[in-house]
Amino acid sequence: MNGKTEVKTVKFLSKDAVSRPGCVIFTLGNGQTVTADLGDYNEKIVTDLTLHGLSQKIGDSAAGCAKDKAYGAAFSAMTAVNDALKAGKWGADREGTGGQLVADLIQAIALLKRMDVEAVGAAVRVADDATIKAWLKNAKITATILELKSKRAKAAAKDSEEDFEFTV
Repeated sequence: MNGKTEVKTVKFLSKDAVSRPGCVIFTLGNGQTVTADLGDYNEKIVTDLTLHGLSQKIGDSAAGCAKDKAYGAAFSAMTAVNDALKAGKWGADREGTGGQLVADLIQAIALLKRMDVEAVGAAVRVADDATIKAWLKNAKITATILELKSKRAKAAAKDSEEDFEFTV
């Protein structure tokens, strides 16, 4: 042993929506659990929960576009998530082909091809996963997406009042 004590970080809250169908199990870091079972709620609450989740899922996909007022990219991202949900794909944005990444892809192609964002968005939304992945592997598209992300990060840093401590 090297004399160092290893400290394990306990996650404050874990959510499991997979183990029991129709349930979400919330587990606190101290081991306490709360189980939310859809069968325990009345129809109106289940509908309200569904609409809230739908609002969050689609709305969140446009969040990265607000700062730049990128309405076209936001529309494309929201439409992509909505279309994915209709096609039965929940996690398309986690697989790298939805949400902000699709919005950036659309913006990058529009910039590189000097095309209207809405027209590019329409084409990207109907493209299959293999085509989208091929576009994302293109060096010019990758570089343009990185530039878009960099601009957003710089704008966020400029607008941020947050500072950080650093001592040498």
